[in-house]
Amino acid sequence: MRLSSRLLLAASILCLAVVGWFVVRDFELSASACNHDVQAWMRHEFALDDAAMARIASLQERFEKECAEHCRLVSEAKSAMDAKPGPDSRARLAGAREKCRLARVDHVRAIAACMPPESAKAYLALILPRIDSADHEGATDLSGQTHSR
Repeated sequence: MRLSSRLLLAASILCLAVVGWFVVRDFELSASACNHDVQAWMRHEFALDDAAMARIASLQERFEKECAEHCRLVSEAKSAMDAKPGPDSRARLAGAREKCRLARVDHVRAIAACMPPESAKAYLALILPRIDSADHEGATDLSGQTHSR
């Protein structure tokens, strides 16, 4: 086999390996998205290692309990406003929603603190704008999506 044929064969094999790597990588990412595997998505999207993912999972578990309490307070305030509309009930509802919003902001910032600086910046840019649209019907996952009770 001539040298040019060997080089062509080696280049072809290298190209196939690179294409194969991208196909497998994208397939795994696509599969995690289809399965709503937010942790797999985060690990890939923000280049997180096992230690960071463990810290984030712990933060998320604690936050879900805190969030359930905030959602309960918002729900009670909505019920009170439905029963007796007025400035007091509106203020109670606004206060419950603001307490929830601030807790979510703190939580997102705590998660970002577990990431490398560039990843944290990208995560904050993606998630912080979603906080104001929360429906207070359950805890949000790591991607900012609400999971209703």
